[in-house]
Amino acid sequence: MDLQVTDVPDEQRFEIRADGELAAVIVYHMRGSAIAFLHTETADRFRGQGVASHLIRSSLDAARERHLSVLPYCPYVQRWLAEHPDYVDLVPEDRRSAFGLLRLLTATIRLLFLGRLGLVGGKRVLGRT
Repeated sequence: MDLQVTDVPDEQRFEIRADGELAAVIVYHMRGSAIAFLHTETADRFRGQGVASHLIRSSLDAARERHLSVLPYCPYVQRWLAEHPDYVDLVPEDRRSAFGLLRLLTATIRLLFLGRLGLVGGKRVLGRT
């Protein structure tokens, strides 16, 4: 499936087309040097295929390239960011807790740290040193 992401500033949204067909959109609002992601919608036939995830990654990459801070009001974008902590730096540090990202990042960092120690649930995992 050929995926193409396009910013459509006149409609304040990013679109993703799959083989030329509109598959999903993410609606945004620009304010100064910030982009607020408001709503993500995926056509039924494209759900569960990673299309929305590709759209969000591309939209966040575009925000990074433009040196924009990100305000993820859309719950789907919030969940995506929680699963991809390498993008959370786009959200202003003083706003992360308002979007539930501080708590999620702390949990992610804790799991990564315990994983490196070979610990899960406070117990050493077999096969890890």
